[in-house]
Amino acid sequence: MKPHSGRLRGLLACALAGIAGASCGNSDAPGRPGNPAERITPLAVADLSGSWECIESVVGNTNMQSTTPIQVGDVLRIEDDEIVWVGNQNESYSRADMEARYGFALGWYTNEVSDRVAEFHSGWNRLNDPDPSGNYYGYVNYGIYAATFDQDTLVAYEAWDGRNVTDDPVEFWRAALRFRRVGAQTTPLLLEPGIEAFRRAPQPPGHRLGRGERAPNGSRGR
Repeated sequence: MKPHSGRLRGLLACALAGIAGASCGNSDAPGRPGNPAERITPLAVADLSGSWECIESVVGNTNMQSTTPIQVGDVLRIEDDEIVWVGNQNESYSRADMEARYGFALGWYTNEVSDRVAEFHSGWNRLNDPDPSGNYYGYVNYGIYAATFDQDTLVAYEAWDGRNVTDDPVEFWRAALRFRRVGAQTTPLLLEPGIEAFRRAPQPPGHRLGRGERAPNGSRGR
């Protein structure tokens, strides 16, 4: 067993437990919601430049019938202290590319990488300016917060909040992720037994099961 592997499983379990009751992020600027992805304490200093493959993806809490977190096998690419793209389709995370893809300006955008953490946060509030194509939610708040576990491992939260119209309840999902640097030796995927029980955790008070109505494109707000 690779050194610290038991500690890593515990860290992922704690991360999952931490998002069991999470729903919406707190505002961190006037007129702008906070990143819905919870923060994780980094444990190492590392050069995060390069490609990172997702090797674990576990949905923690949601009130939706379908969710769209980063999947096992998806690759997160970091260049020039920013997340450049995620996924096997090279889905660009640059603000210009996202706005060109959606056809409107983002309401907020953060994309920052240091030697300890990588944070991405984007979204919009267009509830008073509905999308005539019906392709996108009126409100989307999406985020990732990844922190170093060691030189070749990132543990992360990913979170999404959205609603179609003002009177709708906020739909949401929360996920815990683990990434391994591409080219590094991959540790076994061992989740602690409590994870299955966590997946079935009760929903927070005041939330109901989402109607399963998903926008056909751009639902993650990326």
